[in-house]
Amino acid sequence: MGVERDSKKNLRNSGSLIDFFQKIYTFLKKRIWRVDLGHVSGFKAFMIRFLRIILITGQGFKKREIQVGASALVYYSLLALVPAIALMIGLARGFRLEDTITAWLVSRFGGQKTAALTIVEFAKTSLKEAQTGLIAGIGVLLLFWSAIKILRYIETVLNKIWEVDQPRSIAREFSDYLAMILICPFIILIASATTVYLSARVSAWDEHIPFFEWIGPLLFFILNFSPYVLTWILFTFIYIFMPNTRVRFVPALIAGIFTGTLYGIVQSLYVYFQIGVSKYNAIYGTFAAFPLFLIWLHLSWLIVLIGGKIAFAIQHVDAYEFVSEEVKLSQNFRVILTLRIVHKCIKRFCNELPPLTPIELSNTLSIPLILTTQILHRLVSDGILSEVKLGRERVSAFQPARPISRLTIKNIIDMINESGETIPLPPSRETEILLESLDEFGRIIEKSDANLPLKDI
Repeated sequence: MGVERDSKKNLRNSGSLIDFFQKIYTFLKKRIWRVDLGHVSGFKAFMIRFLRIILITGQGFKKREIQVGASALVYYSLLALVPAIALMIGLARGFRLEDTITAWLVSRFGGQKTAALTIVEFAKTSLKEAQTGLIAGIGVLLLFWSAIKILRYIETVLNKIWEVDQPRSIAREFSDYLAMILICPFIILIASATTVYLSARVSAWDEHIPFFEWIGPLLFFILNFSPYVLTWILFTFIYIFMPNTRVRFVPALIAGIFTGTLYGIVQSLYVYFQIGVSKYNAIYGTFAAFPLFLIWLHLSWLIVLIGGKIAFAIQHVDAYEFVSEEVKLSQNFRVILTLRIVHKCIKRFCNELPPLTPIELSNTLSIPLILTTQILHRLVSDGILSEVKLGRERVSAFQPARPISRLTIKNIIDMINESGETIPLPPSRETEILLESLDEFGRIIEKSDANLPLKDI
C-alpha cells in the first residue's frame, strides 16, 4: 500500500511539473503578446518588454535569417578583405599614417601576426598594381567595387531583419557607401593616433607629477577601455546607418553596446584558442589558423546580426502583439485587417492629414507590425496604396493610389483576389459553371447596399 501511495504521489508531482512548464510555454507563446503594457506596473512592464525582446531576437534564429546572412557575409568578407584593407592603407598613406593603420590592422587579427602581415602585404601589392599598372583606373574601381559589394550585402541582410523590402537607390548607394569608405578609416586613424599620443603623454606625466601614482591607474584604465568605446560607437553607427529605414538612437546604442562587448569577449577567446593552433604550424604553416579564423569571422557576423535584431526588437517591442500567431490567421481575417488599413489611409487622406507610417498604422489599429508590413507591401504591389517618403529622414508612409470614390469594399477584395498570376486550365463544363456562378455572386455584391465606399465608413 505504501509503495502504491508513493507511486501515485510521484505521478501527481510529475503531472504538476508538466503543467507548470506547459503554462510557461503557453505564456511565452501567446499570453505575453496579449498583455496591454499600458495597464501594467513599471517593473512588470519592463520584464515583459525584456522577454519580448528576447523572443523577437530568437525569432530571427527560428527563421534562419541570421545564420544564413552570417554565412553569406563570411563569403563576401573573404572576397573583400584584401581590397578593403588596400583602400584603408591607400587613404592612410596620403596622410602619412600608413604605419599606424597597419599596426591597428595587425592588432585586429589577435595572435595571428604572421597571417595578418601576409594579408597586409597582399593588400599593398594590389594597391601598388592599381596605382602603377596600365589599367590603374580599372584597378581602383575594382577596389571600390569590392568594398561596396560587402556594404550592399550588409544592408540587404539588415533590411531583411528590419523587414524592409526597398533597398537604397543606386545614387544613394554611391553617395552613402563612398562616404562610409572614406570616413571610417579616418575615424579609426584618429582614434588610434589619439590613444597612442595620450598613452605617451600619461607615461611622461608619471615622471613629473608627484601625485600621479594615485590617478595614473585610473587614466590607464580609461585609455585601455577606449577601444571598447570605439567599438560601441562603430556598431551603433552601423545599426543606424546601414538599414534603409529610420532607426532610433537609443535602440541602436543599446544594441551597439551589447554587440561591442560580446564581440570583444569573442575576440579575446579567439586569441586564447590561437595558442592551441600553434602546434599545427609545422604541418599547415600559416594556414593552421585558417579554420579558426573562419569560425571567428562567422561568429563575428552572427554577433553583428544579433545586435541588428536586438535593435529592431527594442524599437518595435510594443508593436509586436500576437507576433507568434500571425501565421495562423484565416484568409477572412486577413481581408478584414487589409480593409482596416486601407480605410485608415483613406480617412487620413480625406481629412487632409499626413499619411501614416507602418509603425503608426500598427499602433493605431493594434495590428502586429510584421503583419502590417506584409499587408502594406501587398497593397502597394496591387496598386491600391502608394508609398511616399516623409521629411529629411525619408520615412516611408502610405496613401491611396486610386480615386477614393472607387475604393469600395468589393473593389478592394477583388483587387486582392485577382493579384498574382494564373495558369491555363483545360476547358470544361464544370469550370464554366463555376466561373459564371462567381461572376453572378460578384454582380449581386456590387449592387448590394452593403458594398459601401470605404470613405463613407
